[in-house]
Amino acid sequence: MLFLFLSHLTIAQTAPVGNTEQKRTLISKPDVSELRSTENNVIVLKITINSEGIIFDRPVVIKGKTTTADMILINQVIDIVQKETVYSKSDKTSENATITIHIKGLGEIPVIP
Repeated sequence: MLFLFLSHLTIAQTAPVGNTEQKRTLISKPDVSELRSTENNVIVLKITINSEGIIFDRPVVIKGKTTTADMILINQVIDIVQKETVYSKSDKTSENATITIHIKGLGEIPVIP
């Protein structure tokens, strides 16, 4: 049996962080292109960013905005987001934001006899 999966980051978006005068810019996007899924998924995470633009607490999934309950996939996304995401620096010690990750799936798992 051969299973073929494809997924990739289609877009990483952030909600405004802090007050509207000082918005953070996403400097380094997480690369989720190696993640596997059979369907399109959206995973929305709440993140905490320090003054250097680094995520310093473990991201938390926002279940009401996330379209999958697959905790293996969610945890893989959380690990990648925490390791690879960098925002612009700020004078604030910490700020909360959300990041939305889109995983593109192939649909049904093709089975080759």
